[in-house]
Amino acid sequence: MGMQPKNIEDIVLAIALYRPGPMDSIPLFLTNRKHPEKVTYKCNVLREILGGTSGCIIYQEQVMQICRSLAGFSFGRADIVRRAMSKKKSGAMEKEHNAFVYGEKDEAGNMLCTGALAAGLSKEDAEEIFADMADFAKYAFNKSHATAYAYLSYRTAYLKAHYPSEYFAALISSVSDNITKSASYIEEARKMRIEVLGPDINESRKTYHVVYGEKGKKAVRFGLLGIKNVGDAFLSQVIAEREENGAFTSFEDFVKRMSVYELNKRQVEALIGSGAFDSLGENRSALHSEYESIIDIYVRRAREQNADQMDIFTLGNISAKETFGEVYKYKLPDIPEYSVKEKLRQEKEYTGMYFSGHPLDDYAEMIDEILPMPIGAILASFSNEAEGETAAEDESMIAFADKQRVTLCGIINAKTVKNTKNGAPMAFVTIEDKTGEIELIIFPKVFADNSHILMKDTAICLRGEISAEEGKAPKILVSAVSLISEGLPEEVAERRRTNTAPLPTTPPPTERERVPTYLPKPPKDGKLYLKVPDKTGDIFQKVMNIIMIFDGKTPVIIYNEKEKKYEKYNGGVDIRPNMFAYLCELLGKDCVVLK
Repeated sequence: MGMQPKNIEDIVLAIALYRPGPMDSIPLFLTNRKHPEKVTYKCNVLREILGGTSGCIIYQEQVMQICRSLAGFSFGRADIVRRAMSKKKSGAMEKEHNAFVYGEKDEAGNMLCTGALAAGLSKEDAEEIFADMADFAKYAFNKSHATAYAYLSYRTAYLKAHYPSEYFAALISSVSDNITKSASYIEEARKMRIEVLGPDINESRKTYHVVYGEKGKKAVRFGLLGIKNVGDAFLSQVIAEREENGAFTSFEDFVKRMSVYELNKRQVEALIGSGAFDSLGENRSALHSEYESIIDIYVRRAREQNADQMDIFTLGNISAKETFGEVYKYKLPDIPEYSVKEKLRQEKEYTGMYFSGHPLDDYAEMIDEILPMPIGAILASFSNEAEGETAAEDESMIAFADKQRVTLCGIINAKTVKNTKNGAPMAFVTIEDKTGEIELIIFPKVFADNSHILMKDTAICLRGEISAEEGKAPKILVSAVSLISEGLPEEVAERRRTNTAPLPTTPPPTERERVPTYLPKPPKDGKLYLKVPDKTGDIFQKVMNIIMIFDGKTPVIIYNEKEKKYEKYNGGVDIRPNMFAYLCELLGKDCVVLK
């Protein structure tokens, strides 16, 4: 926001700066960029090398260029300096330090490099330049790396801004084999009011693609390859048949036309359960009860027709009219449709996702009060580390750490009970929210107190600590758990201890403490300043939860009162009246400033 990039070169600069080492130079860079006349250089050579980056060392190539231009290093030796810096080789660095400052000769007295002193720099300036390079190069990008990121970032940002539906269709298709990432991207698309529709036998392709939904608004349609037990070859046949002979008009029409191919009952069952036939107007429950019989009839007929013979005993529900090509309507039983809960269960089973809703929808208001962390954000943080990146490099993501305390809400998908060496039962539970699923480890004491609620399909909220091991998905060591309908775990524990009525989620403020729900008018290019006691307590965790939920463009600056320092949050917030009021209640009006 402070940089306001105007071209691709500026985006390259921003990406290279936004890393753990160079990030410390961001304030200086922004000041120098705004006031280039105030930038000073120790010599004209540095002006030529660093002029394009406002006097700051940003790229690895600049380190190499300084070594060559100031100290007379060769190309190869300049690269050795860069590698020695990045790998923190202190012995090699000391040798190169002396050569950089004083120059170096070989045993025969031939000059290998002239050194910075010979270029007219003072010893103090030469030492300072080398120290700046050493500090910077520990973390820096090379420019070509940053340029590749910038080019990709610009193209994807352009597509996301101008063709959001097409962008998300391609993005979700690219990770369709990863349920966690797919769910996370689908949730992000929905936040942008882009509807992600379930599978449809007449409209879906193999991968996600854009369709026109209600009122002509663009939406993203689920790809049929994402359905379990449905193979690529079969889908190719379905799509080819659909394109050649038109849309399927009923489930029976689908079976009749596809019976000439290798029609597999497991594939059809998965298509029914996923909701792919819903648009044909037939209940899933009725189709599930009769699909095997319908398939048997038409597969048998196709076999007989191929053999050019017919047996009166094989007609079953097929009338004589059908024998001569007239349309026959198989009568499906009149039975109640599945409940929404059962539909959701089947959708999850066959696609790994929900399309008819979500089990947590019934608890939306309670979850808004609890403000849990999205599971997908935790998984993504450690997934990036496994891929050689850090979450801090992604400005839209909070970086989680091992042993960090978190609050989560989710539906229980699975539970395994085991006994410890002492014979006490403990549980391994998998929960999911709208962004992903994660494993909980529930030790004997917590399990003994809460085993009655730790059942499959139960909506729970919990507090716990992240347990992260390299190369493995993070887990949560649970310290407290309760039903979502009962509120936060500590409130439930307090009620049990005192045997009192339920506590309100947020105590009503007194007249003196009451916080207005109006929102101050944010100034142009304003920032949200938050003063927190520390970075370890529940208050800080709640603040981070709020920031994560109300993701937006307003920069956030956090002042850590314990450490007496400011930190820029990696991202921004969307300032809303209720969110602003909640922060004021949580931190105090004087600790929440928008300016």
